[in-house]
Amino acid sequence: MKIITAPKFYYKEELLEQKITGLFHSNGHQIIPFSEKFDDSPVFSFNSGREYSFLEKINTAKKFAKLLDIASPNLVWGFGINSYWQFIFTEAKKRNIPVLCNMANSGFVANTFYAEKIDRFVVSSNFLKKLMIKKGASQNKIKLIRDFILPEIYKPEYESKAYIVYLGGLNPANEFGVLVEAMKKLKHIKLYVSAERIDKVEFEKIKEKKNLRNLKLTDRLKKEELHTLVKNARIIVIPSLESDYSQNSVLQSYAMGKAVLAANSGAIPEYVQDGTDGILYRHDSPEELAEKIEFLSDQSQICSEMGFIARKKVELFYTPEVYYENIMNLIADLI
Repeated sequence: MKIITAPKFYYKEELLEQKITGLFHSNGHQIIPFSEKFDDSPVFSFNSGREYSFLEKINTAKKFAKLLDIASPNLVWGFGINSYWQFIFTEAKKRNIPVLCNMANSGFVANTFYAEKIDRFVVSSNFLKKLMIKKGASQNKIKLIRDFILPEIYKPEYESKAYIVYLGGLNPANEFGVLVEAMKKLKHIKLYVSAERIDKVEFEKIKEKKNLRNLKLTDRLKKEELHTLVKNARIIVIPSLESDYSQNSVLQSYAMGKAVLAANSGAIPEYVQDGTDGILYRHDSPEELAEKIEFLSDQSQICSEMGFIARKKVELFYTPEVYYENIMNLIADLI
């Protein structure tokens, strides 16, 4: 099968589209990426600024149409939300090529012109599925398929040291703010903060304002060093966001044999079985969070047992093989 993928950018990092590309390549399929030009973009890319002019979108559609005619793909597969989608997907529909889209949030479906060009939306949580339906998406167009991880690239560690790691964003108004308030009561426990696109200045301001010398930033660690830090932690604290990104942190933690202490909102409760492979806390309660951190920080055996169960969970239910079988069943209905 020949598939054209349409992510916003073509990264070589371990993002979902790269994992899927590798998975489909290993099963004998051909993947042709089409994305904005960025670093080591593939051959089929285009230049674009931050804002897309109408002319840029038309020119992008022409390039995509040419690619469709040359490649004759069986499927077009979009990732994320891109403002040029309505133009390139129109070209696909003109040629009766089915369009599949992986969704990370519900914003895209607010535009019905976009949505009608897509045959199926793939979501990885019931939480997102309900949000999309609430915004007007057709329930029949949405398919729930859980994400996958590559367990073999993570070496689990069930023993732990007496510190915790936070994985998430850095916004004092969201769950990190709740964690900061909780840590004010736990100054004897060391917390390492790993957050994407972190504002270091803001972090230091928060740390100084709250007098939290037990907070450490991991921004200077290499990828391997960060993995070592995470897999040796007692627990991993994960916030809840109104998207499907947080569950990736849950699965990575599980693959490393780590129990999670996660917020009970968003998509996360669908991935965490409270008391078995992790613990849930009320997302807006620093008191409850502090209580559970303090309890778990002294319970190395409990955390080890939950981490062992968590690792087995990803090995059974979140593997490439499980994902491939589910997604191929969906694709078979489209082509």
